[in-house]
Amino acid sequence: MKFLPPLIRPLMLLLSALCISTTAHALEFYGQGSLAISQPDSDGDVDLTLTTSPRLLAGISLTPNFSVEAGYYYLYTEQDEEESDTTGQFNVSITSSDFLLGGKGQVNLNRLISLYVRGGALFWNTELELEEEFFGIVDGGKISKKDDGIGYYLSGGIVLHFTKRLYMDAYLATHQRTGVFEEDSERPIDVTETLGGVGIGFKF
Repeated sequence: MKFLPPLIRPLMLLLSALCISTTAHALEFYGQGSLAISQPDSDGDVDLTLTTSPRLLAGISLTPNFSVEAGYYYLYTEQDEEESDTTGQFNVSITSSDFLLGGKGQVNLNRLISLYVRGGALFWNTELELEEEFFGIVDGGKISKKDDGIGYYLSGGIVLHFTKRLYMDAYLATHQRTGVFEEDSERPIDVTETLGGVGIGFKF
């Protein structure tokens, strides 16, 4: 227990400063929708296609420079080219429905332009589907497997304010889903993404 006070003091100071800042700054709510161009990678032998992915965010500005956020992100991608072996042809697709929970730190350069970084936990729910055809000799079929877990996301971007409430957000980001199917497979995969997007937001 003797190590507890040194750990608590910085947290208490941080919370006190945050409470003071929040009291002086009226809470501000905002919502944002965006569309990103994403390059997924399955950390394996399968090349995945470049795809477009939507994202929705809602947040609360606790201070002029810090917000907490929650959001939803959807990914669908498939194998770049259909593969074949001696038994038939097959194609792999990956779908992921993700919930985001994190924070955003922002620096206002002037009245119209802001820079920010955001990051947090990525609660992923990922499905891998394999579709196989047997050269038309017999009927093919599909099999799928789902898994869920927690990864993380990081991004940085620029905000352009059109009005006091309406703004545009352009960003680069990475999403990390590690150990997908690690409990059910001897070869778990990491589904990662590098993406860039543009969105429109509104402050309430």
